[in-house]
Amino acid sequence: MKYRALPGTGVSVSNLALGTMGFGTETDEADAFAILDRFVEANGNLIDTSNVYGGGASEELVGRWFASRPADITERVVLATKARFGTGPDVNEAGSSRRNLDRALSASLRRLGRDKVDLYQLHGWDPLTPIEETLGFLDDAVHASKINYIGLSNFTGWQLQLTLCTAKAMGVQVPVTLQQQYSLVSREIEYEKRAGRPAQQHRPAAVVSSGGRVPQRRIPQRRKGRKQHPGRRRQPDERPHLRRTRRQGPELGHPGRRPRHRSEQRSHAQPGGLQLGHEPAPPSRRRSSARKPSNSSNRTSSQVTSS
Repeated sequence: MKYRALPGTGVSVSNLALGTMGFGTETDEADAFAILDRFVEANGNLIDTSNVYGGGASEELVGRWFASRPADITERVVLATKARFGTGPDVNEAGSSRRNLDRALSASLRRLGRDKVDLYQLHGWDPLTPIEETLGFLDDAVHASKINYIGLSNFTGWQLQLTLCTAKAMGVQVPVTLQQQYSLVSREIEYEKRAGRPAQQHRPAAVVSSGGRVPQRRIPQRRKGRKQHPGRRRQPDERPHLRRTRRQGPELGHPGRRPRHRSEQRSHAQPGGLQLGHEPAPPSRRRSSARKPSNSSNRTSSQVTSS
């Protein structure tokens, strides 16, 4: 088993996390306990659950497993849970408001049978609640020793950036993890996973994917020899080329402008044709510009005729 450090915490977690979404519903208690025991025996230590998994059945099962195992095993576990979505008919039971998160955290601790959780994650973005209120409650919960660290789940790039910048500006606890849903069916994260995202440059965050590994997108390289549009602003090292274009431009009636249509190109290519932005040349100039036959050609013609 390999381990990764949660940024800015000094805590190491296994690179494989055990999700317990189906525990208590699709997986019975005996099989769930066997899976948990095998995971810990393989030196895994990150167990993830949520208050909406099975309507709280998953947290209850994980809590019974903690109660039935010795402390030397359970103390190695980094326990993570989430809150955001409601589990009942109350209209205020969903969202990231201080009122809802306070009740959800107390209920999760009661079902887990613990006095604190290691990682408390927002299960999704709440467009109705200001992020300042959410971060304020999470910071208060950390100082009240109910949670150790906070994380995010199913946040887009701009939502992650806004949360990190706001937490930094407020001087409160900064999220240290980002858990995204990713599978063959749900692949929206591929649009958000790009190298050098500003949010990750501002504050590193560990990325935990649910259901699979987040692939590295290949950024296509720019084709060599591709010319820029003549109207595009060029860099300082390309100014000589721009000056050459402008010196050649007055022939077309506009500095740096190229013919837009083939008809304009043909008109410039024909001798004496209409030039863009200029009047037609006088007839005398066209006659003078015509090439006169040389004397040698006349002599050759007379010789051929005489012979």
